[in-house]
Amino acid sequence: MEDMQLRRATRDEISLAQRWQIAAAWDVEVERVKNWLHKRANQNLGKPGATVESALADGGNLPDEVRVTYSAQGAQKDVEMLANAADGRIEREAPARGMVIATDLLKWFALLVETAIFVWMVAMGWATAVVIGVGVMLAFFGWLMGDGAGRILMTHEKIGRWIHPRGLIEFAIGTVGVAAISWIRTVGEEEGAMAVVVITGLLALLIATFQAINMVLTEKYRELHQKMFSCQIWFSTDEHIKAVQTGFWKNFYDAEVRALSNEWREKQQGLSRIPIAATPITPAAEATILPTMDTQTKDLGRANDESAN
Repeated sequence: MEDMQLRRATRDEISLAQRWQIAAAWDVEVERVKNWLHKRANQNLGKPGATVESALADGGNLPDEVRVTYSAQGAQKDVEMLANAADGRIEREAPARGMVIATDLLKWFALLVETAIFVWMVAMGWATAVVIGVGVMLAFFGWLMGDGAGRILMTHEKIGRWIHPRGLIEFAIGTVGVAAISWIRTVGEEEGAMAVVVITGLLALLIATFQAINMVLTEKYRELHQKMFSCQIWFSTDEHIKAVQTGFWKNFYDAEVRALSNEWREKQQGLSRIPIAATPITPAAEATILPTMDTQTKDLGRANDESAN
């Protein structure tokens, strides 16, 4: 059953609009706890012979369950980082999400244009279909060069060093690949075709540039987003502790029990098919009424017999 188990919020459960808000995890978790307490109140009231008092007593340990579940804050709390998240510094340091998406789209656009140029050359009859493969390779080497450059830049951002073995290898292979293909294509080319060689070479460099920028921005966004989420969990943990200490969850549960009980009592009165006497019959009244009813019944039976005869 949905939300019947208490658990911490995840990053995916926080909406995009609340991604940089310090209380985002608390907003998710407080609704989960409210739903859980509501369902527990309903269960306790539904037990055979349950009363409001028994349901209240059965929920006495529920706030402790909430405290145990939400007291785990993960990594040790960084007070300075928590303060930076609260006043919006982490959000200001993060790259704009639109910029991350834009650089990724521009990279793919450059890749498509690179390939489309070679397809166009074949369609115009200026080259054979083999040239399309050359264009794909040129685009790939441009992407590889950018991937290597991005890894080198990310390493420098984190530890201040320009050394990244894989990044250096990818950058070297990509650079050699772009240079070699561009040089081979210039051999024997007319001046008019040289423009195509230059344009496709520049597109390969654009692919590399957008790939590198996108990698750096994406990594920085991901890292700051993770820091923000940690701060959101720390803030939510503190709020849960306060809620238990002040009796907030106990009061909420008690209110839910009484509200459910009152709601059912009102509906039950409207649905009942048995009228309820305004004044209950006392034993003395019952002793007087029953003999009278018995006598009346006998008289009515005797009258019916005489009529029949």
